[in-house]
Amino acid sequence: MRSKDKMQKIKEFIEEYAGESGGDLPSYGEIAEKVGIREESVRNYLEEMELRGMGTFDGGEFNTSFTEKIDKSVMLIPLMGSIPCGEPTEHDPGVIKLLRFPKELIGDEGGKYFILRASGNSMVDAGIKSGDLVLVRQSVAAREGDIVAALVDNHESTLKRLKRDTYGYYLWGENRMWSKKLRMIRGNFSIQGVAVKVIKELAG
Repeated sequence: MRSKDKMQKIKEFIEEYAGESGGDLPSYGEIAEKVGIREESVRNYLEEMELRGMGTFDGGEFNTSFTEKIDKSVMLIPLMGSIPCGEPTEHDPGVIKLLRFPKELIGDEGGKYFILRASGNSMVDAGIKSGDLVLVRQSVAAREGDIVAALVDNHESTLKRLKRDTYGYYLWGENRMWSKKLRMIRGNFSIQGVAVKVIKELAG
C-alpha cells in the first residue's frame, strides 16, 4: 500500500515547484529524488492521488487546484543576499524574498535562477553598478567571457567575468580604474551561476 504521507509530500512538492517556476511541473525523476521513492513508482503514486481526489492526472502531468491557477507568464525567483562586485565577502545563501519575474524576459533556456543585488564598483564597465539586481542562471559551468557568480575559497562570493590565459581560468573585474592586481582573482573558486540580465528597473 502506498504511503499517504509520501502522497502528501508529492503534492506539496509539485505545488511548490510550480509556484516557483511559473507553472512548470517537476519531472518524475525530480519527484522521486525529493520524496525518496523509485522513479518507476511515481506514475502509480500520481494515479492513486487522483483517485483520492488530490488532483487530476492525465497520464503525463499531475495538476492540483493550486497549479491550475498559476499565472504561467511569470515565475518566482529568489532574491538572495548581496554579492560584491569588488573584494569578495563571505557568501550569504539566505533568501530575502521571492520576486515575480516575466518568463518572456528569460527566454527558452530553462533552468533555475536566482537574483543577487550587486555591491561595489568592480563591474561598472560591464554595466553593473552597486545596487543593481542581477539575474543569474544556476550552473556549475560557464564559458570564457561569461559574467559569473563565483564562490572563492569555498566561502566568499563575488561577481566577475570569467577569463583564461596560459595559466588557466581566473576572475576579472571590469573597472579600468583599478590596477591589474585588484582586478584579477586566481586560485580556488567555483562557479555558482552565470549572469544573464541586469535588472535596474527592479532595484530598490
